[in-house]
Amino acid sequence: MHTKLVVLIAFLGTAWMLQGQPAKEQALAKASENFLAKAMEDLGAVPAIGLAIVRPDRTVYVDAVSIGNQPVDANTNFYIASCTKAYTALIAQHLDEQGIIKMEDPITKYLPEAQFAPELEADKVTIRDLITHTSGMSNDPIVYRLAYTGEHDPATLIDLLQYTTSNDAGRGNFQYTNFGYNLYTIISDKVTGKPWQDWLAELIFEPAGMTRTTAYMSKVDQPGWTLAKPHLNLIGEPFQEASLIKTDKSMQSAGGLITTATDAGKWLQLQLNDGKLDGKQVIPAAHIRASHQKHVQTGGDDYGGFGRAYYGYGWRIGTFHDHPNVNHFGGYPGYLTHFSFDPEAKIGVAVLTNEGFWGDNIMSLLAGFVYDWWYGDPEKVEAEYDKKLKKMLASSKKTSKRIAADRDNRAGRTWQLEYDFPAYAGTFTSDKYGTVTVTPTDASLHVHSGNLECVATPFPETNTIRVEMTPGRGTVLQFLLEDGKVVGLYTDGERFEKVR
Repeated sequence: MHTKLVVLIAFLGTAWMLQGQPAKEQALAKASENFLAKAMEDLGAVPAIGLAIVRPDRTVYVDAVSIGNQPVDANTNFYIASCTKAYTALIAQHLDEQGIIKMEDPITKYLPEAQFAPELEADKVTIRDLITHTSGMSNDPIVYRLAYTGEHDPATLIDLLQYTTSNDAGRGNFQYTNFGYNLYTIISDKVTGKPWQDWLAELIFEPAGMTRTTAYMSKVDQPGWTLAKPHLNLIGEPFQEASLIKTDKSMQSAGGLITTATDAGKWLQLQLNDGKLDGKQVIPAAHIRASHQKHVQTGGDDYGGFGRAYYGYGWRIGTFHDHPNVNHFGGYPGYLTHFSFDPEAKIGVAVLTNEGFWGDNIMSLLAGFVYDWWYGDPEKVEAEYDKKLKKMLASSKKTSKRIAADRDNRAGRTWQLEYDFPAYAGTFTSDKYGTVTVTPTDASLHVHSGNLECVATPFPETNTIRVEMTPGRGTVLQFLLEDGKVVGLYTDGERFEKVR
């Protein structure tokens, strides 16, 4: 369906929200909708976008539009990746208030069985350090299994803590990672006996009436639920759905929610209104305020024009064009998400996309348009953002051509395997990263690891193959041979032993 037709339908569906609202908000809704339509049509590479613009006590605009084959609306689900962290941080505040897991307690109090290396000084790392990314710890095996392969259970995760290492920043200093939030819910699941997914439903989703927000991907199979499928597209080429679909086992506490434009708007209203929604105190005001406090300096980087000088509890705190802004963004192959709000001007924006390349640019541009329009001269802002859109399109086309050229160059490679495909078949294991299974086909090798799978392509070194276990991210598998037989494989610095 053509963009203009979809947007017209979307506008008719949301027009009722504009009746009786201030004229400025009505004008903002129309201007944002028009800019969204133009951006999607000009770029032509993002299949669907959900957009919510809110004030503390009302919705200015909410809907989802599509230029892809899948119809979407304000109740279509998108995966939001790291925007999950702000939700999870509220579990930590609740359990701290209840005296169940105290923020100032060391993590070793709750994990006496864990084998942490002495140099980590785990007995000095607090629960608060996990939530503010200041633990000084890193654990790639846990992060990888939780977010990608889904090969884990509670006992395995605790055993994997022995592979925790020091990060570059060191304890007490900010270094963004999923591991702190993952470790927190390893602890909370164990101590409370209730999965973090269920805590979120009890504390936030149910009382807020966020009926289409969940940490269980399996819920999209229910009647009436739809998921905007992930895509990785090149400009000017047919849409390509990403092969990686989340499952319940790969939905994790640092990035494991699906939500809708409608529910994202409710979430931002809670942030803008001290935890109240429709006159009801859903989340304690003290918890909301603590989430937005400047708990630690981050280094002051900028993302799409949004400053991020401090970290709260699951939120970045900074500025957008000299206005205060609290934000967080999320990304995963096939999805990109933007949540932000201005606590002084009392306006919030959520942008949900189902495209992993250009969705990043378009969501920042769209959010920036909303804020600048609200702050400034609408006519000047609209002209300025038309120029920004053209600049983004030119840059995106250039990058897309480069990616396509790289892909086409790889297509000319030939296999550099010493033996026929069946010789490389087998199951390979690593204590850290789990299992990799290689299965021969007539024309290639199929590689599988938990929730990940792909068909291998050639790589120009002897006994190697190229794989995209996560779409858009190529890695090399080096087969290890002894006496003409495959005994293992090596990838990303890790050896996997052949077990059968």
